[in-house]
Amino acid sequence: MLGPMLLLFPWGGGLAANPHPDRADRLPSAESSLPTVTVEEPDESGTPPLSTSGVTSVDHGGVIASEERSLSDVLRGLAGLGLHRSGRGGPHILSLRGASAGQGLLMFDGIPLYSPVPGSFNLDALPVEAVERVELVRGSAAQLYGSHALGGTIRLFSREAKEDHAFLHIEGGSFGTLQETVGAGLVGTGGRIALTASRDDLFDGIPFADPANGNPERDPFHASQGILRFATEPSAVLAVDGSLRYARSRADMDRPGLLPDGEVGFVDDPNAFFRNDSWLAQSTARLALAPH
Repeated sequence: MLGPMLLLFPWGGGLAANPHPDRADRLPSAESSLPTVTVEEPDESGTPPLSTSGVTSVDHGGVIASEERSLSDVLRGLAGLGLHRSGRGGPHILSLRGASAGQGLLMFDGIPLYSPVPGSFNLDALPVEAVERVELVRGSAAQLYGSHALGGTIRLFSREAKEDHAFLHIEGGSFGTLQETVGAGLVGTGGRIALTASRDDLFDGIPFADPANGNPERDPFHASQGILRFATEPSAVLAVDGSLRYARSRADMDRPGLLPDGEVGFVDDPNAFFRNDSWLAQSTARLALAPH
């Protein structure tokens, strides 16, 4: 037995009847609307824009106002980010929104920073005076940056020269800590340039191997870094900007081995160390089809 039937004619002749008048509002409409698509150009670093709903941004003023002396302390208070570290001078293990190490990406001026150990970075190697802006992108950005950004992305931007300036910062503390940061910026008709250099020493560091197991020494840490940011507009239609970063660090450490009680742990090794040398450069040119 056939039930009620709805007949549609392709030439638009009409419809005989609707067996359920109370369900008229459920019938599909011939009209449809497409979602709004917003197209945005990349920022000055060439980084594609992301939805702001899952982005926390801290500008240079906010970084300085926080009165934190390390980048890790600036980031530590941001929601969705977990940082773990074995000791000063050692790398930080990043965890974004609970994702495992290796699924959070760190970027500097739009360029991904990779590490031999997935998800581990020495965030304190970058002085806060050299940072123009910090962005924490929560949630996957794999469509832009690949599988390393499944948990989220930390985007760092180097400081720009907006006016002539110069600064010098020196501080010291326990464990033989000494930090020096010097920087300057110049702004002229031909362009602008900012330079920041830093040195970080921990002469009497924290030992990896427990002194109770016969370790007679502490493990020092030394790091040097230089960052250059420039921008120029040679003509009314051409603008060029870029940055250069060089970093070198050495952290003495101890090696894994058997402890006196037969357990596995760190044992003293005066010749064991971890060293990192890295160069990073990027430049972006923008050509306008007509003068501004």
